[in-house]
Amino acid sequence: MKTKISLTLFLLATQLGCWVMGFGGTEQEASQVANQKLKEAAQAGLEVAKVNAQQKQVQAQTYANPVLLEIRKLELQKELLPSGASTMESSFSE
Repeated sequence: MKTKISLTLFLLATQLGCWVMGFGGTEQEASQVANQKLKEAAQAGLEVAKVNAQQKQVQAQTYANPVLLEIRKLELQKELLPSGASTMESSFSE
């Protein structure tokens, strides 16, 4: 059973980016490495959540302001138009 736990911790540590050559560490060391990697992953997830929340806040502010909303609509329309459509419009307006 102890060998199975060691192997599991070794595999977890290597999958999380801790490549140990000639793994001779103890279960406790492997567990510490795995726990550190999990903490780092959780921290990265928290940072992603913060950025997403900030993006949503900016979007809400944009959509609350009628002028900024109109600008955003025009930006989206421009993105949706085929690349040649904008040059055709300018040739018709001349």
